[in-house]
Amino acid sequence: MSVTADCNHPPTPNNVTRNYRRRATTVGARLLRIALRAQHLTITEAALGTDIEYSQFYRYLTGRTRPGLEPALRMQRAFGVPPESWLQVLKIRD
Repeated sequence: MSVTADCNHPPTPNNVTRNYRRRATTVGARLLRIALRAQHLTITEAALGTDIEYSQFYRYLTGRTRPGLEPALRMQRAFGVPPESWLQVLKIRD
């Protein structure tokens, strides 16, 4: 059975494949992701441990926003991510 057999409408480019634009992220976000994997922490556990709201922590982790000084220092103490790494942009190849 194919994937399109379950749909009630014919496939179009929008519902078959979605091309997500890869965004540039920060070095800090990448280092934070590596630290969470190394410590076997979930996003929820990491956010609770640093006293940062889950949704805001997720934005930092994905590189959508950059933390201010206080959250950056909290993450440095908890995970070893230097605050200046949040200012360095890491380009992702398509």
